[in-house]
Amino acid sequence: MLFYVGRLIPRWLALWGIIAVPFAVAGCLLVVFGVITADDTANTVLTLPLGVQEIPLAIWLIAKGTSPHVSAAG
Repeated sequence: MLFYVGRLIPRWLALWGIIAVPFAVAGCLLVVFGVITADDTANTVLTLPLGVQEIPLAIWLIAKGTSPHVSAAG
């Protein structure tokens, strides 16, 4: 949420993470309560969008960093 509000990275990339997090949390909660197992396909499907989002986020932060006007203000 901080990336989205602060515009530290492109908004589409931050929004992708915001949308993916509830699915990952749901997958974790289903494992904790024993509805599915950790190696179940359903858990993989629920956590995959967040895992895939991490790759372009890492590339973006390594290549371009955060917005210069936001970093200079801090």
